[in-house]
Amino acid sequence: MLSLAQSSPEVLRHEAFARLRSSMNLPRPEHPEQRGNLLATGIPQLDALLCGGLPHGTMVVLEGTIGRQSLIAALLARVTVRRVAAVVDMGQLYPPGLMRAGVRLDHLLIVPAVTPIVIARAVDTLLRSRSCTAIVMPGITLRPAVWNRLAHLAQRTNGILLVVMPQQVTSRAMPFIPNATLRLHCGIERFVRRGGQGPWGMIASYDICVGLLKHRQLRSGTSTMLHVGTEHHL
Repeated sequence: MLSLAQSSPEVLRHEAFARLRSSMNLPRPEHPEQRGNLLATGIPQLDALLCGGLPHGTMVVLEGTIGRQSLIAALLARVTVRRVAAVVDMGQLYPPGLMRAGVRLDHLLIVPAVTPIVIARAVDTLLRSRSCTAIVMPGITLRPAVWNRLAHLAQRTNGILLVVMPQQVTSRAMPFIPNATLRLHCGIERFVRRGGQGPWGMIASYDICVGLLKHRQLRSGTSTMLHVGTEHHL
């Protein structure tokens, strides 16, 4: 006979994610201490800027114009080599672009959600499941109490919650994200064209500047340059 505790919604969610992990033939995620306190992004310049990578147990906010999705794709490609990641999608995700960036789609959970309350609930469930090393969500308007809970869950479960802000909107202008422990700003620095400057020219790649706006342990105001091919822009 099942006890009341065993039949609680949270237990049922954990069991559902355990079955999903088993069906994907993935190893159980390592204990946090075994994989260290940082997750390397796989981008040498960015890892150098962050002194090793993204800290586990944090809410990371990506702001700016061009480059945010490219960083997300690179990080997902890194994580999905051996572990599971998740993206809460409002209908804008393009899986073939993720594949070109090296993301293993069989190790990626894509959760469709449109309204703020459904997005918040999806992220809450993913964090509590402890099944995903990194979770990507859009920067949406939520009550401060909800952001507080998500940030606390990320810290408690040692996960990494990546919040992608809308273009040209900063977390400073959106005070409902009070608990971001790491803020990065991406901006275009230079376009590299192919075929000349005329109307038949094409953008082959571009350089972006990634600035460190906030970090719990590192000095803010530093930045690095990244070269990105157009096939990695999602």
